[in-house]
Amino acid sequence: MKKMLIVVVVLLVSLAFFQTPVMAKTIKGMVLDVEVSSIVVAPDAEEGSAEVPEDVTLAVSPETKYTGVTSADELMIGDEVVIEAEAGTEPNSWKAVSVELIGLEDLDMEEPAEDVMEASSPKIPATPAQ
Repeated sequence: MKKMLIVVVVLLVSLAFFQTPVMAKTIKGMVLDVEVSSIVVAPDAEEGSAEVPEDVTLAVSPETKYTGVTSADELMIGDEVVIEAEAGTEPNSWKAVSVELIGLEDLDMEEPAEDVMEASSPKIPATPAQ
Protein backbone atom coordinates (compact mmCIF):
# COMPACT_ATOMS: atom_id res chain seq x y z
CA MET A 1 0.00 0.00 0.00
CA LYS A 2 2.85 2.41 0.86
CA LYS A 3 4.60 1.63 -2.43
CA MET A 4 1.42 2.36 -4.36
CA LEU A 5 0.99 5.67 -2.54
CA ILE A 6 4.60 6.64 -3.25
CA VAL A 7 4.19 5.78 -6.94
CA VAL A 8 1.03 7.90 -7.18
CA VAL A 9 2.69 10.86 -5.44
CA VAL A 10 5.77 10.65 -7.68
CA LEU A 11 3.55 10.42 -10.75
CA LEU A 12 1.50 13.47 -9.74
CA VAL A 13 4.60 15.51 -8.92
CA SER A 14 6.21 14.61 -12.25
CA LEU A 15 3.04 15.51 -14.17
CA ALA A 16 2.88 18.87 -12.42
CA PHE A 17 6.58 19.50 -13.08
CA PHE A 18 6.53 18.63 -16.80
CA GLN A 19 3.20 20.26 -17.63
CA THR A 20 3.68 23.46 -19.63
CA PRO A 21 1.53 26.33 -18.47
CA VAL A 22 -0.90 27.76 -21.02
CA MET A 23 -1.17 31.53 -20.89
CA ALA A 24 -4.33 32.98 -22.38
CA LYS A 25 -4.45 36.61 -23.46
CA THR A 26 -7.10 38.82 -25.03
CA ILE A 27 -5.59 40.99 -27.74
CA LYS A 28 -7.64 43.84 -29.22
CA GLY A 29 -6.21 45.70 -32.17
CA MET A 30 -6.02 46.43 -35.87
CA VAL A 31 -5.19 43.87 -38.56
CA LEU A 32 -1.92 44.74 -40.31
CA ASP A 33 -1.54 41.63 -42.47
CA VAL A 34 -3.33 38.36 -43.18
CA GLU A 35 -1.58 35.25 -44.47
CA VAL A 36 -2.69 31.66 -44.99
CA SER A 37 -1.67 30.53 -41.51
CA SER A 38 -1.28 33.76 -39.55
CA ILE A 39 -2.66 37.20 -38.72
CA VAL A 40 -0.51 40.21 -37.80
CA VAL A 41 -2.19 42.61 -35.36
CA ALA A 42 -1.15 45.97 -33.89
CA PRO A 43 -2.56 45.85 -30.33
CA ASP A 44 -4.42 48.91 -29.05
CA ALA A 45 -2.36 51.19 -26.80
CA GLU A 46 -4.14 49.97 -23.65
CA GLU A 47 -3.39 46.36 -24.61
CA GLY A 48 0.38 46.90 -24.82
CA SER A 49 2.34 45.04 -22.19
CA ALA A 50 5.57 43.14 -21.76
CA GLU A 51 3.75 39.95 -22.78
CA VAL A 52 2.58 41.25 -26.18
CA PRO A 53 5.01 42.96 -28.56
CA GLU A 54 4.07 46.07 -30.55
CA ASP A 55 3.01 44.03 -33.61
CA VAL A 56 2.04 40.45 -32.85
CA THR A 57 1.83 37.55 -35.30
CA LEU A 58 -0.78 34.97 -34.33
CA ALA A 59 -0.93 31.51 -35.87
CA VAL A 60 -4.38 30.43 -37.03
CA SER A 61 -5.51 26.84 -37.52
CA PRO A 62 -8.64 24.95 -38.54
CA GLU A 63 -9.57 24.86 -34.82
CA THR A 64 -9.62 28.69 -34.58
CA LYS A 65 -13.18 29.92 -34.00
CA TYR A 66 -14.45 33.04 -35.80
CA THR A 67 -17.18 35.58 -35.06
CA GLY A 68 -18.17 38.14 -37.69
CA VAL A 69 -16.20 36.31 -40.37
CA THR A 70 -15.96 32.65 -41.33
CA SER A 71 -12.17 32.51 -41.78
CA ALA A 72 -9.00 34.60 -41.65
CA ASP A 73 -9.26 35.04 -45.44
CA GLU A 74 -12.21 37.40 -44.93
CA LEU A 75 -10.23 39.77 -42.68
CA MET A 76 -9.01 42.98 -44.30
CA ILE A 77 -6.08 45.18 -43.40
CA GLY A 78 -7.41 47.84 -41.02
CA ASP A 79 -10.16 45.66 -39.52
CA GLU A 80 -10.53 45.90 -35.74
CA VAL A 81 -10.48 42.50 -34.03
CA VAL A 82 -10.53 40.92 -30.59
CA ILE A 83 -8.44 37.76 -30.39
CA GLU A 84 -8.25 35.18 -27.62
CA ALA A 85 -4.75 33.76 -27.88
CA GLU A 86 -2.56 31.23 -26.15
CA ALA A 87 1.18 31.66 -25.76
CA GLY A 88 3.15 29.25 -27.91
CA THR A 89 6.19 27.27 -26.91
CA GLU A 90 8.60 29.69 -28.62
CA PRO A 91 9.18 33.19 -27.20
CA ASN A 92 6.70 35.76 -28.58
CA SER A 93 4.71 33.09 -30.43
CA TRP A 94 0.93 33.11 -30.14
CA LYS A 95 -1.87 30.86 -31.36
CA ALA A 96 -5.29 32.38 -32.06
CA VAL A 97 -8.01 30.42 -30.27
CA SER A 98 -10.82 32.77 -31.38
CA VAL A 99 -11.03 35.82 -33.63
CA GLU A 100 -13.90 38.31 -33.44
CA LEU A 101 -14.35 41.04 -36.03
CA ILE A 102 -15.54 44.25 -34.37
CA GLY A 103 -18.20 45.86 -36.54
CA LEU A 104 -19.12 49.53 -36.62
CA GLU A 105 -22.04 48.84 -34.27
CA ASP A 106 -19.56 47.52 -31.68
CA LEU A 107 -17.34 50.61 -31.70
CA ASP A 108 -17.90 53.35 -29.13
CA MET A 109 -19.22 56.11 -31.39
CA GLU A 110 -21.11 59.17 -30.24
CA GLU A 111 -24.43 60.08 -31.85
CA PRO A 112 -24.07 63.00 -34.29
CA ALA A 113 -25.32 66.34 -33.04
CA GLU A 114 -28.77 67.45 -34.26
CA ASP A 115 -27.40 70.48 -36.13
CA VAL A 116 -25.04 68.19 -38.07
CA MET A 117 -27.94 65.89 -38.95
CA GLU A 118 -30.07 68.88 -40.06
CA ALA A 119 -27.25 70.29 -42.17
CA SER A 120 -26.75 66.98 -43.95
CA SER A 121 -30.43 66.33 -44.68
CA PRO A 122 -31.79 67.68 -47.99
CA LYS A 123 -34.06 70.72 -47.84
CA ILE A 124 -37.47 70.13 -49.47
CA PRO A 125 -39.34 73.27 -50.48
CA ALA A 126 -42.75 73.73 -48.89
CA THR A 127 -44.35 74.79 -52.19
CA PRO A 128 -43.51 73.46 -55.63
CA ALA A 129 -41.32 75.71 -57.78
CA GLN A 130 -43.05 77.32 -60.78
